[in-house]
Amino acid sequence: MDVDGRIINIELQVNKESFFKERTLFYWSKLYSEELLAGDEYTELKQTICINIINFNLFKCEDYHSNFKILESERKELLTDKFAIHFFELKKVGKYKKNKRMEDWLNLINAETEGDLMAIQQSTTIPEVQDTIVMLRHLSADQQVRQEAYYREKLLHDEASALESARREGEAKGKAEERSAVAENMRKNGFTEEQIKLALGYSDNE
Repeated sequence: MDVDGRIINIELQVNKESFFKERTLFYWSKLYSEELLAGDEYTELKQTICINIINFNLFKCEDYHSNFKILESERKELLTDKFAIHFFELKKVGKYKKNKRMEDWLNLINAETEGDLMAIQQSTTIPEVQDTIVMLRHLSADQQVRQEAYYREKLLHDEASALESARREGEAKGKAEERSAVAENMRKNGFTEEQIKLALGYSDNE
């Protein structure tokens, strides 16, 4: 997405991949190069930032946030500010305190239970995080209401179908009994089986 003239790509990754570093570098290069149209000058290339929020440990460090740039190896001189790849390792959040605002957001992403949400809501002082938790609860409640409404509607449909099926079976049974009584009466009055079938519309299989 384009934000203030910068290309920002955010990816959430749950499962560990052996070549995840190479993968994110590949995605960064595509985003960076594809923005330049034929005839455009290189100066029009935009700052491109890849943000990877990952649920596994990728680097041998305690810090949950790793920020990579292109630097000269000896002087540490920055080649360009148009390259940036960030990694946020969720499993390290809480072990190494650095940025409370960032940690609250990452903990929110990492939350799995209502207890997790409650703990974050009680500890955070960030209004946006509080608002997001409220919104998540509303969405969860709406989903539960929709699910309950679905099952109620399904139950009503099932009951209506069962009643209609029983009614039709009853009608069919009643007609069969009525035809059987008429046929028996015709036999008593000397009608042949062929005449009874023709009169009552029986098929050859009945």
